[in-house]
Amino acid sequence: MFSHRSSLASKLQQNASKFLASRKRSAIAVARLSTNNIPMIPKELPPRLASPTNAKVVELPPEVIDAIIDYLHDDKYALLTCALVSPKWIPRSRYHFLYELTLEPEDALAFCSLSQDLYSTIPRFVRSLTLKDGILTLYWSSSALSHLAHCKFTSLEDLCIDRAWFDLDESAITSMCHGFASIKTLKLHDVSFTSIAHLAQLVCSLPLLESLSLRANLEDETATCPPSYCLPESLNTLTMRWSNACIVDWLVSERSIHGLRRVYLDFAYPALIPGAATLLRAVGSSLQQLSLVMPKTGPTFTDTEIDLTYNTRLRALTLSLTLIDSRKRSHAQYWLPHFLAHSLSRRTEVLTLRVRCESAADFDDYWPDLREVLANPTLVRLRAVQFVVCGPSEIEPRVRASLPQCDAKGLLRVQCVSAAAEASYQ
Repeated sequence: MFSHRSSLASKLQQNASKFLASRKRSAIAVARLSTNNIPMIPKELPPRLASPTNAKVVELPPEVIDAIIDYLHDDKYALLTCALVSPKWIPRSRYHFLYELTLEPEDALAFCSLSQDLYSTIPRFVRSLTLKDGILTLYWSSSALSHLAHCKFTSLEDLCIDRAWFDLDESAITSMCHGFASIKTLKLHDVSFTSIAHLAQLVCSLPLLESLSLRANLEDETATCPPSYCLPESLNTLTMRWSNACIVDWLVSERSIHGLRRVYLDFAYPALIPGAATLLRAVGSSLQQLSLVMPKTGPTFTDTEIDLTYNTRLRALTLSLTLIDSRKRSHAQYWLPHFLAHSLSRRTEVLTLRVRCESAADFDDYWPDLREVLANPTLVRLRAVQFVVCGPSEIEPRVRASLPQCDAKGLLRVQCVSAAAEASYQ
């Protein structure tokens, strides 16, 4: 049949007067998916036959359809012909090539309509789903989220909500939690919630949650979280960036916070340091890996504000530093040597220093302090010391020339990265 697909297409095109309007809505929904690596999806689907009595629809077992489309997945024109033979074949297409899916508000309802087709296999194979804002005049409504939660993403493990404006009520959050119960990783980046109760309801209703990344804001910072919401016991990784103080207070009050093994904290603003210090004390001895984006060195920070003596099982410590203009250095005592002196526990094995500087002059000014840190005798018992420098290209030869002076034990590993690479790490 497929060796004569061009002949079949020409015969069907002679009956164009009998065709209904094309299925543009479904085509738009398909085109907006993350399909860069799937060249087989057409820009516009062929029309359906006008009269069911005149339509010669080929009925084949689903297994045969799957095998055919798998074989033709990179042949757009052959798939167009298949669609002329049976319009049901397009929603049946093998979308299990799409493990990652990104949706914007204007896509949601069209995607739900497509995914709920009787022959659709889209949702069950999606592993990672990202919801983000598209047009500024649109937002993720409660209705759209409720419909999306009923798409049966049975294999979904990662959910990322990125720069989205939400209008959530309790029923919508309940629907999301029920539809996304299999999630293990939840990322809330630049997301605003009405109150801490709505945030807690979403996070605490995911029983399999293992990793939580928060960069969220609350409209009402005075509200408290109901005691009925509890973090899942499976949570072991937490990432916090610039969150409200009441979010930190809620996390500290949760019993499951004591089971965290990996924590990433970004408190580049000194005002966030007290909350971060409280959180680390609450986590206690369960913490094994810690990554800190430290404030810019200045008079507002001292090495005593962050106390890691409570984290007695810490095995890996990563510090991300920004070297400020050397002209400002005289106003602050450099805190890093003192901080490491009382922060590295006996179980610490790996220390990573990520240093960002704007100019070679700043690096030269701070190098004596960094050399003191890297040559510290207390680092000898570590298994590895990683030194990552981000800055202009002229810094790398200076780093290479200076390192032999402080790496007599052979522990040090150095890497020079670009500003773009460092930004992606952050």
